[in-house]
Amino acid sequence: MVLIKIKGLSIHYYTLSGIVHAVDNVSFDIVEGEWISVVGESGCGKSTLAYSIIDLVPPPGRIVSGEILFNGKNLVKLSREEMRMIRGKDIGMVFQDPMTSLDPLRRVGDQVAEVFIEHRVLSSWRDAREKARELLRKVGLPEDRASYYPHQLSGGQRQRIAIAIAMALQPKLLIADEPTTALDVIVQDTIMDLMEGFKKQGTSILFITHDLALAAERSDRIAVMYAGKLVELGSVDQVIDNPAHPYTVALLKSVPDLWGGKKIESIPGYPPDLRDPPRGCRFHPRCPFARDICRKEGPETIEVEQGHIASCHLLRRR
Repeated sequence: MVLIKIKGLSIHYYTLSGIVHAVDNVSFDIVEGEWISVVGESGCGKSTLAYSIIDLVPPPGRIVSGEILFNGKNLVKLSREEMRMIRGKDIGMVFQDPMTSLDPLRRVGDQVAEVFIEHRVLSSWRDAREKARELLRKVGLPEDRASYYPHQLSGGQRQRIAIAIAMALQPKLLIADEPTTALDVIVQDTIMDLMEGFKKQGTSILFITHDLALAAERSDRIAVMYAGKLVELGSVDQVIDNPAHPYTVALLKSVPDLWGGKKIESIPGYPPDLRDPPRGCRFHPRCPFARDICRKEGPETIEVEQGHIASCHLLRRR
């Protein structure tokens, strides 16, 4: 069953130097209990897409068109107070840097407990703090860490606190914006295992990352974004074994091989300036297969196979 449906979503940042087309006409669904990863280079619109779901697009950003349907409700049309009640209760968010998302002046146990108080699940701070300590145990932290301040914890411990806050009320959807960035591989694996455990309990996960290998290891489906556009979407096997868009192919070639069996190839050029994106296909200035039509017309989305879609003029020939 579809949990969230994003339809024709476009988000612009209105800056003094021009309008940044950060997300442009993006559409996809997230199914209940599914792990979907959104991958792409920095600046492609991944985080902006995630923030739009919980109405946290930073100013001067604005949703200019489209719908975000969550259990039949269009989140774009909700008031600030209505959205505040959904955020944290039905949709949890883990930010990239927990040091900036946690309050440095409050003990982390109180920050976890606050979720239960704010959403009126518990009325007593004593009960809320006890529940917070229980949550810390679930994410693999000793109870005494509840009395610590964020600066007294390691990066991995802070990220576990952030996950405990996001999952406190067992939301239907967990959005994780590059939660393993700057963590060592052992802690990274622990964080991923934590989220995998929540998925097995029925929580859907929207995982934002630039690490294609990490996405392939855990996801049910992978969405590939480039310059604000969703250029490919499919199951892990479809996207990894049978990539349909030249950008996805280029991303896969840039992933290091542990055994050194292939040559790493960088993607030539740079992502476009989204204040003035290229005409036609946005990838054409960097694409080795670009044709005249790629420079003139934006490609339509084509179903490569069941459940696997991509936007590329080359697919017309198949």
